[in-house]
Amino acid sequence: VLDKSTSTWSAKTWSGLTSIRGEYIWTDGINIYYSYDTDQFVLDKSTSIWNVQTWSGLTNFYGNDIWTDGDNIYYSSGSTQYVLDKTTSTWNSKTWNGLTSIRGEYIWTDGNEIYYSSNNLNQYVLDKSTFTWSPKTWNGYDNLYGEYIWTDGENIYHSINNQSYVLDKYTSTWSPKTWNGVQNLQGHNIWTDGANVYYSNGSIHRILTTNKIMQSDSGEVVETYYFYRWVRYTNGKVEIIGRVWATASNNGVRTVTFPFAFEDNNYTVALTRYDIETAGVTTQSCQVVDKTTTNLTVRCR
Repeated sequence: VLDKSTSTWSAKTWSGLTSIRGEYIWTDGINIYYSYDTDQFVLDKSTSIWNVQTWSGLTNFYGNDIWTDGDNIYYSSGSTQYVLDKTTSTWNSKTWNGLTSIRGEYIWTDGNEIYYSSNNLNQYVLDKSTFTWSPKTWNGYDNLYGEYIWTDGENIYHSINNQSYVLDKYTSTWSPKTWNGVQNLQGHNIWTDGANVYYSNGSIHRILTTNKIMQSDSGEVVETYYFYRWVRYTNGKVEIIGRVWATASNNGVRTVTFPFAFEDNNYTVALTRYDIETAGVTTQSCQVVDKTTTNLTVRCR
């Protein structure tokens, strides 16, 4: 068991079931289960005891092929497709449209949509209202496997061997991503305790530092990837007025307050983001949320 405050792993004793692999553990949002073929157990968290779990409809299955659409729990293994009735612990046959042979381990979400990714020939997106899987076209990179897709809580990545990509959800584009500190990164070995992101592969263990500690012009230490440059264009020339630091991300949105406001409508004003990690500059989609004579607050993705 992990002590997050000291990053210390201590021995943990379970009762009822002692030989356990984490990839076969899953939850229905209330209980925690272990499913490996005929070994079906439910955890009593208060006593650390794994008790035998009896299912109806489907009795032998594996936890790594269980997934959720946010409402229901499904089991998908090739042509074997089931949906769970949690109130009766019954697995009922499930029929999908558009795609019928599905493996749960290849299903993933970007927080909004649900996708199925198994090489460049099998890329689909789910319409939950009609239970229909429709072909999905990606830009930049499409040889995706759901088991290698992971998130740091803000961005979506695909990592296998020496190739990593980051997803721009708004354009469905995967762009190359460079990581430091670990080689041959495998997305299925990445996990989180709810606060930090870890990589564990055999004897290799890493923690992801998603924020770069930088200093602002005033010397203040700011933990962020991003600062923002306020730029205006006059007679074809670019004038960089200044830069400010963004607040922490809230669901992918950062709020930036500038010490000035729109005062001259003759200027074409644009906001750009400077990514400290890649030294790249990209235009941001920003919306003005507050304006005074001395300050302008914008919300940027």
